Amino acid sequence: MTHASLLSQAKQGDAKAIAALMNQALRPAGIQVRTAVVQSCLRVMAIAKTTPDRQFMVNFVQRGMKSLAQSGFQQVLIQGFQTGDRRPHWQVNLSLENGKFVEAPMETPVGAADGGKAPPLVSAPPNPFPPDPLLTATASPPNSPPQAQPNPVSPPQSQKPTASRVTSKATSKKSFTYRQRPSWLKQCAMGVGGWILSGAIALTLRVVIALLAELRLYTLPYAGQLLQLLEVAELLTLVIFAVLGLGVGLSAIALPKRWGIQISALMLTLLVPAIFMAGPTVRYQLWLQEVAEVQQLTAPLAIAKTDLFLGTRVDNTGLLGFYLYTARYSKLPVIAEEMVGENIIDRQVNSTIADAARVPETEVAKFLEWGTWGIRGFYFLVATFAAASHFRQAIAIRQP
Repeated sequence: MTHASLLSQAKQGDAKAIAALMNQALRPAGIQVRTAVVQSCLRVMAIAKTTPDRQFMVNFVQRGMKSLAQSGFQQVLIQGFQTGDRRPHWQVNLSLENGKFVEAPMETPVGAADGGKAPPLVSAPPNPFPPDPLLTATASPPNSPPQAQPNPVSPPQSQKPTASRVTSKATSKKSFTYRQRPSWLKQCAMGVGGWILSGAIALTLRVVIALLAELRLYTLPYAGQLLQLLEVAELLTLVIFAVLGLGVGLSAIALPKRWGIQISALMLTLLVPAIFMAGPTVRYQLWLQEVAEVQQLTAPLAIAKTDLFLGTRVDNTGLLGFYLYTARYSKLPVIAEEMVGENIIDRQVNSTIADAARVPETEVAKFLEWGTWGIRGFYFLVATFAAASHFRQAIAIRQP
């Protein structure tokens, strides 16, 4: 059917012809129109994937009804539907006054003057039109009417936006934001990269602080040995593990929401003890290097000789044996004679304390050992708490 014949039938009040003309103009905007007539009232139902803009549809219908002033309609009820909904999100009543359709208040039900029966609600049909690439981000119509409609009339600047328009814009903005999220693979790459970067920063800080403590702080005369016994450099773990927890928490935000937080929490659980042990590892490596230089040994021979020494003292070798030995003794032997004989310095310290406290020397040694383990446990708890609290603060900023 030609446009001229449709226009002729529409002027005679044919609802199907009016709907056909409107659908031709609104097709680029992704809006479908259905019409119904109840006596002198024309009902226009605008349907789209997201609720059509209220003011846009009002302006569109007002312009179109100018050419249908002789069709016999006294009222036009415009309703905005979202695809699949049975009830409109908004509705506007236009009344014919001086040859123009203007907005009328909705206090009186539409159709009351024509017998008291308003048009029944019907199920909104699905949108039959193919998706338009220009409407991918949002299905709501643009601020200006489609190009097929000449002389667009913009809404008055003084008019306040209605709740339905605000809801439509918020829904469109949310849809656009969702579609702009990176792909699953890119999210995983960002999250894993955040883990690596956070762990690298925390590990670097841990190693630098351990080196400064061993080479500068613990070498001070008189006070150095006491500071080393208390392991005061471990107090800075609060800052190190706060950085670690914050970084891993921010990485969790980049990961997919359904499992990103859980897997990041597991990663943090693995990183905390690993980075915590970086401090003793640095001290162990410095001891091996010093033994090799003093006794003029190669690195493998220095490792073998220290393992033999640790095995005879604590029945363990390597880093674990070193960690257990330093919990019992504060003095690390370097020359060969010290590795063969007893630890004279620690023996003298224990003997002095035992004489002053009038307790057996073995009890003093056990007390000092458990005190060292208590200090280490306290520092580890501080590190864990700092990492966990900052991890929770970071993931708290994730949008619901």
